[in-house]
Amino acid sequence: MTGKSDGPRRGAGEVLVLLRRHYFWIHMSVQSVCAACFLAGSVLTLFETTKAAAPWIYLFGSLTFAALPAIRLLNRRAKSVRSSPKED
Repeated sequence: MTGKSDGPRRGAGEVLVLLRRHYFWIHMSVQSVCAACFLAGSVLTLFETTKAAAPWIYLFGSLTFAALPAIRLLNRRAKSVRSSPKED
């Protein structure tokens, strides 16, 4: 075994173009996870038996929310990669 993959490998530019192509759905999915976490955390605080789990759900929602600017920056980077001429 040589450690090399037999299949095609994607370069960083190809990954960014793939992100650009699916940006809307990625962004909406992350926002939906954020909303679900904050809603679940709010409901969990209502019951004494689940109050301990609520801060962890809020924390996960906050981290997911913090990922949105990174996704937006990657999308802008993908725009610039796509618009720049390819070097041969």
